[in-house]
Amino acid sequence: MRRAALIGFHLAAGVSLVLCLAVIGLWGWGRSPTGRLVVQRVTPWSMYGVSASRRGELHLEGWRQYTTYPLPDDMLGWSCKTLPDDDHLALLPKFFPESRPPVAGFFVAHEKRESDEITQVLMPMWFVVSLLALLPLAAGVRLVRRRRRAKRLAAGHCIACGYDLRASPERCPECGRAAGAPGRVAR
Repeated sequence: MRRAALIGFHLAAGVSLVLCLAVIGLWGWGRSPTGRLVVQRVTPWSMYGVSASRRGELHLEGWRQYTTYPLPDDMLGWSCKTLPDDDHLALLPKFFPESRPPVAGFFVAHEKRESDEITQVLMPMWFVVSLLALLPLAAGVRLVRRRRRAKRLAAGHCIACGYDLRASPERCPECGRAAGAPGRVAR
């Protein structure tokens, strides 16, 4: 069970690292003078998209319709395009009058109508990057600690405090830990 949890943790950390790097790239692209980058998936029934604005905000959009209407074939599927940065995000509160105005760069709105349903989420890029960087950072700290313990064990030192145990191999005189004990400090 523990091994499966560790594999899951490292897999989640790897996915989080890839997403973090993708968001950093999207952030950099959004700050370019060419405009904002929009990645979206369109089907006859729905559209999901993500874009980065010049102001450093990540915009997630989801739209689902209940009745289908014909769309051009070049609009269906995945697309990645650059649009002019027309400050369309400032118009979001006008499209969703019942929602609260953006606070510190955060905005969430959901509206359900007869024919469709729209969800908009707006977040600052620094928040998204820091959130996605937590798991890779924890995995990196775990890796450093694990290597340090292996190095100390190979050198004959206490794995908790690094004290040389060649003279007293049964218990560490510095921290009280048993020499081969993998657990916490024994006091």
